[in-house]
Amino acid sequence: MTAKIDNSGGLRGWRLLSLALLLVTASACAPMADNWRPGDSAKANTVAWTVSRHEVQFEPGTDRAVAGEAARLKLFLANIDLRRPLHVFVGAGAADTQLVAWRNATTHALLRDYGITVRADPPPAEAGRVLSSQPTGANSAVILAGRFEVRVTGCPDWRKPLLDEYTNYESSNLGCANANNLALMIADPEDLLRGRESGPSDGTRAAKTVRDYKSGALPALPESGSAFLSVPASAGGS
Repeated sequence: MTAKIDNSGGLRGWRLLSLALLLVTASACAPMADNWRPGDSAKANTVAWTVSRHEVQFEPGTDRAVAGEAARLKLFLANIDLRRPLHVFVGAGAADTQLVAWRNATTHALLRDYGITVRADPPPAEAGRVLSSQPTGANSAVILAGRFEVRVTGCPDWRKPLLDEYTNYESSNLGCANANNLALMIADPEDLLRGRESGPSDGTRAAKTVRDYKSGALPALPESGSAFLSVPASAGGS
């Protein structure tokens, strides 16, 4: 009598394994556009204004700061990094305009001890937060110390895998290096919002440059040495 061997279980196992491998392969080849598209997130630098508020108290009817105000101001400024660009605004409260001017001058003098120059233009508004530039009392002056901060939006972004990707799309993190480097290099973030006024220049020198350009005059080459790069011939003489 011949025994019959049933291989249906083994064949069923191989079929399930093949199906699983097929699904894994299909998912690996699925386009990454299903998870991410180049326009989904923009990498950019945004500039935000942040500000801190402090009040200096004066003796009634005078421009003399109350005892201990210099120490309080020092403590306030200790929490602010004075090495970075800082914009400071001062406003004093009093019915007498002359007294207001004197108190402002006193506050300016206190700040000059820390190398701080007060700005005359009004302070920008901080988004989502309102800090009053008016003193709470008639015998105080307000100091608003603010700065612009650079923030990088959309980074990091690693939604798109780096391996087994066949759509030829760029990395989802493309642009983050440039945005982060700019945020680290910028000396004054306000420069990203508006340009600075040009400083003084030598009008005579500028006019000479324009005149030479129009007349075709060329600057003289140095007498010694060559102004051009000398490239030696290759070994083959070509």
